[in-house]
Amino acid sequence: MTTTPQLQTILKDSAYKLTQFSPAQIQTLENSIIIKQLRDKATP
Repeated sequence: MTTTPQLQTILKDSAYKLTQFSPAQIQTLENSIIIKQLRDKATP
């Protein structure tokens, strides 16, 4: 299972862990991450 560093970063300080999600759910989460430019920095 390959996860994006962004997804790992988003979940790092939360109560959620990647092991709580099925591979299909992880793929859905990865596909729904939106990156915005805030103060010249890419932010999920």
